[in-house]
Amino acid sequence: MAWLRRRDNGFYYIYWYEGQTGDGDPKKCMKSLKTKNKRRAEIVYKTFEEKVYFRKQGLLAMDKIEIQAFTPRLESYLNTHFDNLHTKRKYLGHYRLFAGFMAKRYSYVRCLHEIKDAYFVEFKIYEQERGLSPHSINGEVRSLHKIFKIAKELNHINENPANGLSIIKAKKPAVEVYGQDEIRLMFKYSKEDPILDTMILLLLQTGARKEEISNFKWSDLNRDNNTLKVSRKDDWRPKRDKERILRLSDRLTSALSKLKRGSDYIFTQVAGRSKSKKFSGSQLYRYVIRDFLRKLAIKGHLHKFRDTYASYSLACGVDIAKVQHRLGHESLKETDRYAMAINETIEEDIKRVFIGNRGELRDG
Repeated sequence: MAWLRRRDNGFYYIYWYEGQTGDGDPKKCMKSLKTKNKRRAEIVYKTFEEKVYFRKQGLLAMDKIEIQAFTPRLESYLNTHFDNLHTKRKYLGHYRLFAGFMAKRYSYVRCLHEIKDAYFVEFKIYEQERGLSPHSINGEVRSLHKIFKIAKELNHINENPANGLSIIKAKKPAVEVYGQDEIRLMFKYSKEDPILDTMILLLLQTGARKEEISNFKWSDLNRDNNTLKVSRKDDWRPKRDKERILRLSDRLTSALSKLKRGSDYIFTQVAGRSKSKKFSGSQLYRYVIRDFLRKLAIKGHLHKFRDTYASYSLACGVDIAKVQHRLGHESLKETDRYAMAINETIEEDIKRVFIGNRGELRDG
């Protein structure tokens, strides 16, 4: 027997009792469905309730499946259980990478239940040899652990072979920031494109992530209070599902208000077949970094704007707890790495460009 319930935040979950705790009491098990859609939750619940019953009775035999044949089943599961399009693409992409590796190195292993933990270790080494960063490899490791947890839930394996898979411990790279001359150069040439100009201003003044920039809607903007909300959408969730409020300068609020409203989203494309559609993360990269900054011979990436905002804010005397909240960090330790990024000799130059303890850019 299993029960379908709904949390206070609107997401559905299933709970049931299976096995025993150390005290001999029934063990309560829970599964989050990661959806607010009642119809979708009920479909998942019906099939899941049957599996719980048959597993308790010892009548659930393993459904063996080939590695390549699991891809469409995984896709179907993700479409049913996950609302976030980015997460679905990530899991599918990482599984295809692993399936391709298995076909290349271990072609004699045909089915999911034949995969051993040693193959994952080999996969990590293979990705390192390809030149992937520890951050990217760790992302793949976490995805594979979740994917094989799904395979176990679908009864294709008895145990998750990725359970003991560890992430790579690596030092975070040194913080890089855009210099004052680079920022002045950006604004000198971005004024011809209002969308680009506002986007760069928003990146520098709020430290927003690229996916957050892509998913800002007009309903998130409050012009009276000069705020912009990082909020959940039907097809997107903020990192760690954590909503927060970004405080804007008068200049930034004014720039956002002047943009044309061709869609529910603030930043939309203005030409081609994707006209009036929101920017994806990769399109944002091409628009800001590849098509603009590289023409100015400025080396950088989108996350460098976030690093610049955090480092400059701390250099201007903004309280570290406020910077932590604005960036959406879980701990002060994440934010503290920016404290030593700015050399004292250039602090005064920064303060000439940024205003006071709110970290607002001066005009011009």
